[in-house]
Amino acid sequence: MSTLQDDDLIHQTAEDFQNRLRKHHEPGFGIFPSTDPDSNYFNQVWARDAAHASANYFVHEFPDAAIDSLATLFWHQRPDGSLPSRVEREYQAVKLTPGLRRWSKPIFYIARRRRAVSTDNNKESDATRSFERPVHEGVDFAGGEDTIPVTLIAAGELFHNSANGKTFIVQHFDKLKKAVDFFAKKKVDSADGLAVMTLENPDWADTIRRKGKLGGVNVWWARGLRAMADIANAIGDEAAAREFENQFEKTRRSVMEKIYSENGEGAHGAPREAFFRAEASDDRLDTVASIFGTLYFLTPDEAFIVEQTLKQRVGHGSGLQNFDPQYPRKDIFWMHRLMGQWVYHNEFVWPWVTLQNIQVKIKVVLGHSDLAVREQYKEEAIGDLAKMARIFKEAGGAYEVLQADEPRRGETRFYRPPQHFMGTMVSYLGAYGALKRLGWI
Repeated sequence: MSTLQDDDLIHQTAEDFQNRLRKHHEPGFGIFPSTDPDSNYFNQVWARDAAHASANYFVHEFPDAAIDSLATLFWHQRPDGSLPSRVEREYQAVKLTPGLRRWSKPIFYIARRRRAVSTDNNKESDATRSFERPVHEGVDFAGGEDTIPVTLIAAGELFHNSANGKTFIVQHFDKLKKAVDFFAKKKVDSADGLAVMTLENPDWADTIRRKGKLGGVNVWWARGLRAMADIANAIGDEAAAREFENQFEKTRRSVMEKIYSENGEGAHGAPREAFFRAEASDDRLDTVASIFGTLYFLTPDEAFIVEQTLKQRVGHGSGLQNFDPQYPRKDIFWMHRLMGQWVYHNEFVWPWVTLQNIQVKIKVVLGHSDLAVREQYKEEAIGDLAKMARIFKEAGGAYEVLQADEPRRGETRFYRPPQHFMGTMVSYLGAYGALKRLGWI
């Protein structure tokens, strides 16, 4: 239950974030996760961060920023259809190395200037892109195998929410189809339609060495196929639409059979516990996969059971943790172990995850069969937003990660998280916009 003071803070926080996010976009390049020059995520377009930011905020409020981000990814698409997981203007790997952070930009510019000179006679070169470095999967300790699924989702959101975005996607639809073809041939098990991750650090939880049919990536892959089918239908490409619809249905069925979990029977036959697994062969609860899987594939009544499960298993004072049980230290990438970041995706709370979960609570309110549940979750959705606004005020910023049960930033031996992290702010504004449109705040 929020108070009048909470209501004021909710709106003030939204206004502050809207103002800050204007600085996260560089025209002609895209959206940065951080505007702090000392941050690892400054002067870089990350596919997953840009996709998440676009879907939650930019396609609605500033679609040109989303277009710029996708244009940068498409520019660096390889002939085989693969897309870069990030495009950087400073060396991320150098910034991550203790003692070398300040040299990441000078080293980058010296190296890129030499490259620009050496390719001066190449008609394909573009002066505006000569100081960009695409990082594809498997490069610089980055698996980046979630890049194509999340990019497809962002493209779908841009297509449906912006006139300029629709034109841009139509113009680049062949690039999207090439990306789907690459992913389907290189990553997908044709028997069930699920993507198989083969590289370490494959997705957003990139401190953890994970392989196999991961929950989050496959939830996004299925949703990306649905987006492609919708785009193809809208532009009259019937053959492509049928192909994407068939791929989507096959993948969705496998996600529900192998990733989604229901355990036990409660009152009236409802399952006592439900969630989306971290991996098809691992019964570990994956919070992010559960949130997006619930939004995409479950009914409001089923969503309620997932919400109850998340509260019981991953709920903490600062929000929702990412996994239950947590991954053991042996599964953390060696470089992150040296940096003391075992806790990064395990123990720390990521505010964007908790804020994204408000969208699930809204889904419950709008469609659950029980009026009492709808009323309860309406209060919870508003209360969660107010609570996060209070935490940000007390912590001193919209940090990337927080301590699980204390309103302060989560930092490790060599790592201080960005103070005003784009992913945190856009998730807040996504929930804020949804609650405001419903007239609840």
